[in-house]
Amino acid sequence: GDKYLVDGKIDFARFTKMTMFVNMFNQNESRMRMSLIAGLQAKITPWWALQVGGGYGLRQLAWQTQSGKWLKNTAFSTRGAELTLGTSFFIRDFVFSYKAVTTNFATLEHRVGIGWQFHD
Repeated sequence: GDKYLVDGKIDFARFTKMTMFVNMFNQNESRMRMSLIAGLQAKITPWWALQVGGGYGLRQLAWQTQSGKWLKNTAFSTRGAELTLGTSFFIRDFVFSYKAVTTNFATLEHRVGIGWQFHD
């Protein structure tokens, strides 16, 4: 790309550093996600509910180098307070839900679900 060109010629110092960085990693990655959340659900109508919750969460991404060492990607890894906001719709015995979850306001995760509601 143009970022490696200086006066129309390849800047080998930039090209070599980027190539070394990319070649440093193999294709293996490790993703871990854990959260512990407690919350409340308020049924607004017989077919609609809102949820709010809070707790603790951990998100971690690591890449493996060619030599087998694992390095944590700190740009995509965080831990701390979690906040969740969501809504559910009840149609007959089905439940359709959506939740937005943030960890330390550094990440935003969207969760969509479908379920079956059991009655007594």
